[in-house]
Amino acid sequence: MNHRAILERTASSPPPSPPKEAREKSSGSAGSGKPMREFVRGNLCRFAACGKVMQSGTSLSLARRRFFVCLALALLTFAAYWPLRSCGFTDYDDPGYVTENAHINAGLTWQGFLWVWSSEVIANWHPVTMLSHMLDCQIFGASKAMGHHFMNLAWHIANALLLFLLLERMTGKMWRSAAVVAFFALHPLRVESVAWVAERKDVLSGFFFMLTLWAYVQYVSRVDPPSSKALRGTGSRESRARSPTHLRRPSAGQESKVETKAEGSRLKAKTGTEETDGTGARRSTLDARPFCGCRFATRLRSPRG
Repeated sequence: MNHRAILERTASSPPPSPPKEAREKSSGSAGSGKPMREFVRGNLCRFAACGKVMQSGTSLSLARRRFFVCLALALLTFAAYWPLRSCGFTDYDDPGYVTENAHINAGLTWQGFLWVWSSEVIANWHPVTMLSHMLDCQIFGASKAMGHHFMNLAWHIANALLLFLLLERMTGKMWRSAAVVAFFALHPLRVESVAWVAERKDVLSGFFFMLTLWAYVQYVSRVDPPSSKALRGTGSRESRARSPTHLRRPSAGQESKVETKAEGSRLKAKTGTEETDGTGARRSTLDARPFCGCRFATRLRSPRG
């Protein structure tokens, strides 16, 4: 039996009346307390069960709405870019990235994996982008442009869905977030990134940028709950006043610009002022070690001009 049937059955059934003996003895007898307590306890249990059913039903309907919104955004974006099936490669940057690049045409190989970390392509060093082109050639081949175009479209749809989940988590407004994401996914400025095979680096950088913002919101929600409430626009006035300035929603007339490096520096400054026993500095140093190691490794393998 589903939650809705349980709720309707519980709401339609009348509450149990107190026993006859309890009604007769309720006018002053000492033994009337126990039946009355059982009567009240039974009603409270029924109300608690109804509350749990309503709460679980609400969360289930919210998850269902979120799923259908994501599905609608994905289908709308796919339908808008459906003409890509008849598009081919261009003569600008596509030959150097895919069609005339022997390392890329060979697909995923060990020699190609080493090559992307130590070589430049058209004055750019982006090994992850070149690895994605190798994967496309491994799956679709180097002459079928439709597969490469639809892989760009898949990354773009993933970016749109990540942006929707991020905005919905930050603001708590599902339909407004969906409207913003629809505007982002269908904007003409995104056509170049999706319809041009050589612009794979754009959709890939957008994907990892969305993941960066999601990780940052997760971090703020875990270590600073008042700030996360202010980020969603909920909570008391005091919690909003205690939240960092860069997490408050801008009022009318203020400009809002997302800069990951600036946000990270503000977060470090905030941690350094609040942690007075030195643990904040040690934690920041430990958190930065993986990034320093990756930076050092890429500098060793990257070409020097």
